[in-house]
Amino acid sequence: MIDHYAAFPLYTREQMLALKTESIDPVTLIDLLAQTTAGEDTKILGQDTYAGLLKAAGYRKRLESAAAMMDTLGIGTPAQVDLSILPPLSFFLRADFALETPYMSRDGRVFSVTENPVRKDWVFGIPLIAGTTWKGSLRNACLLEARGAVDRLFGPEPLRDATDEETRASLHEGRICAFTSFFNQIATEIVNPHDRVRRIGKNPIRIECVPKGSRSRLALLYLALPRDNNSRSLSPSEFRKQVADDLIAVARSVCGAMRDYGVSAKKSSGYGAAVDALVGEQGIIEVAGLEGGPARFAKFSELIGEAQKLAARIQESV
Repeated sequence: MIDHYAAFPLYTREQMLALKTESIDPVTLIDLLAQTTAGEDTKILGQDTYAGLLKAAGYRKRLESAAAMMDTLGIGTPAQVDLSILPPLSFFLRADFALETPYMSRDGRVFSVTENPVRKDWVFGIPLIAGTTWKGSLRNACLLEARGAVDRLFGPEPLRDATDEETRASLHEGRICAFTSFFNQIATEIVNPHDRVRRIGKNPIRIECVPKGSRSRLALLYLALPRDNNSRSLSPSEFRKQVADDLIAVARSVCGAMRDYGVSAKKSSGYGAAVDALVGEQGIIEVAGLEGGPARFAKFSELIGEAQKLAARIQESV
């Protein structure tokens, strides 16, 4: 096994000029360029090399091939889920989308050529939106769009000043599971912090992002299980009504997160929004054990209407 940092030191200008970038895997090369931040002599060269690498066709092909390999291995974002093994009325929502504004996040790496690297898969090196990030963004949207369903869908917040026993009694898992989404493009944004008094820019900062127009897939799974004490006493018809309400709440949360509030860091500045029209195949909401087939939608703006129709079918089912 090769220690790449030992094999390719980049702490001096001479080492940078002697580097043969075409012989190194692009994803590995970006990690190696983090060494250039150790000195001012190499920092500019490292930034220039990094900027050129992001625009190179070889790097784009590397990300595309990694995404294709993940799909081949069955570890990418699923297009379908086998609902026959799940409780009746569980549902799966899928929407292939394109970014209307760049997506930003924070990677766990502490050693990087950029100030803020976008979060990436540790093995394949492609940018992602983690399932936990999806749940956080959707929960935030649900608080604004369908507050009454928040605890059922995402689980309650721990009670303040509660004992351990009271906390355990009050908590339960939410019914929504979110899959990780992947992109195959990376770019950079320049952020220029301004002096609050003089209102002029100081030191421009290069921040990594997923660029506008990049495509990915949102996939959510709802488990129709009575995971809180209140639901266990419901009759079958009352539980169907609750699931129908949850379906509409999920649709409102998805529309809110994707179109109004964003799913990205700096979302208050407009980052992380999706284009209304879906890309590729139509989006689907498929319900386990429900006759009539899945609901389909071509735009996020159509999702709530289709969810309401599907919710009516759920309440009518026996």
